[in-house]
Amino acid sequence: MDIRTFYKYKTINEYTLDSLKNKYFYYSQQKQLDDPFDMYTPVDILEKEKEIRELFKRYPDLAKIYTVDSYRKKQKEAQTDEDYHKRFLESTQMFHVLCLTPVCDNDVMWALYANNYKGIAIGYKVGKESNNYFISLGKKREINHQRKFLLEQGCDRFYENPDLRIILTPVIYDLSKIKRFNLLMDNYEEMLENEFIKKTLWSFEKEFRSVIISPEHRDKHLKIYYPDEALSEIIFGYKTPDTDIKKVIDLVKKEYANIDKIKFFKIVPNINKSMLEKKTLVFIER
Repeated sequence: MDIRTFYKYKTINEYTLDSLKNKYFYYSQQKQLDDPFDMYTPVDILEKEKEIRELFKRYPDLAKIYTVDSYRKKQKEAQTDEDYHKRFLESTQMFHVLCLTPVCDNDVMWALYANNYKGIAIGYKVGKESNNYFISLGKKREINHQRKFLLEQGCDRFYENPDLRIILTPVIYDLSKIKRFNLLMDNYEEMLENEFIKKTLWSFEKEFRSVIISPEHRDKHLKIYYPDEALSEIIFGYKTPDTDIKKVIDLVKKEYANIDKIKFFKIVPNINKSMLEKKTLVFIER
């Protein structure tokens, strides 16, 4: 099995420190993402009479309420109906996403997501078998509420393995791959692929993501807890204050049993090469 490191760029604040202390991944909802088009499915409007009559055949109750013309009018009105769009947006909030990247030296991500080089990039141990990337959450036999929840969600597709895993899927940066919602479509599940498609302009992120569908968490945070062994390294920005560096290192040394295997680095600009370099923090006491 191939082992590598994926990163989460973070600002150092109470939420980041809490996630490190209590060892969990925070899954974001669509409304919390930077890209308003991320995890959003466009809807096709049925305008042809043939399509609407086919819809009435499949859903006879609609035919009791609408004629072809009145249904066509209703759809057009819905396109500019704020309440309709609000309800549609609310329906996407059952999708929760964890975004990671194998890249730790990207200038833009350090500026955007790590408080302009004052934050950190948290490195997690990621396994790869064939073309499948995953993070192990521990042995399946140690069943608790979280493991039961994930198994019921079908998030672990590697049922033959002894450990429970969250699966990381590479994002495709091509909106032409988006599946549009249509009431006449036969396979609604194919729209789930939209959760892994973004605009090309975001391709610098080289993102991998884990998506969990949980209506019960529509109005609350979704946290997935990981074992100590999942944390492999922490990289500080070259502008990260010494007080914050000490705060993070002291927390990790106190809370993680595998501290001897966790590495600490600082990302620094190499002016001559016009690139960022990862330097080991050699002065850290173990």
